[in-house]
Amino acid sequence: MRSNFLQTIFDQNLSKIRGEICRRMQLINFSQIKFTRYKHLIKKMCKIVESADKVNKQFSV
Repeated sequence: MRSNFLQTIFDQNLSKIRGEICRRMQLINFSQIKFTRYKHLIKKMCKIVESADKVNKQFSV
């Protein structure tokens, strides 16, 4: 029972951390990044993080 409680807390914190990473990455001024490849990777990573959070919310009770 206790492990489920700890897992829930961990999942919630992980979700907050993911959201914060995504927000900070979006705040980066893309014009400072010279290579378009990196711009693409950062945007793609944000989408992956957002979709992972949506899936987590669907399966969490």
